[in-house]
Amino acid sequence: AGVLLLEYLHKSEALLSSLPLKRSAIVMGRYATSGFIIAAGVVLCYAYGVFLSRIIPQARSGFDPADVFPGLSPFVLATAASLALFLPFHFRYGPAKGFAVFSAAVTGFLLTAAVVGAVAWSAANGTLEGYSVSRLVERTARWYAGMKALAVTIAAVSATGGIVVVSIRLSLRFYAHRDIS
Repeated sequence: AGVLLLEYLHKSEALLSSLPLKRSAIVMGRYATSGFIIAAGVVLCYAYGVFLSRIIPQARSGFDPADVFPGLSPFVLATAASLALFLPFHFRYGPAKGFAVFSAAVTGFLLTAAVVGAVAWSAANGTLEGYSVSRLVERTARWYAGMKALAVTIAAVSATGGIVVVSIRLSLRFYAHRDIS
């Protein structure tokens, strides 16, 4: 989003649209740039972990730099999903209005997730005894707790990949019909 803000401040969108480029190339370029920034962040975090293991004697014992990746995977997936959700709004409404619409959508999603989480917590603690929704949430919570980490990771990566594919298709469609002036 920071890169897109800089593009907005320097009016690069008008410049890009005046060049002999297809709009699909502009869209794919923004997605490629986002992927590159995420990958660079992972590399920097890995390098930082290796650096710390070299300079701190306590960190050397039992520290494997490969241990950095499992901790980074939720961050990478969340960042990719956030970008995949934001970019179609950006291409449909422009930078400022797109960010406002995205923020409103995310706020609604987070409020919904908080309510669902509260219901799941209440069901797990037995405070919703007798309600029909508690049995469903309780079964879902037990099923989720029984899943293995690999299955959850595969599902998260697949879901994020699906979101990115749909996001690219939406962005291409939205940007093709947007008036840039």
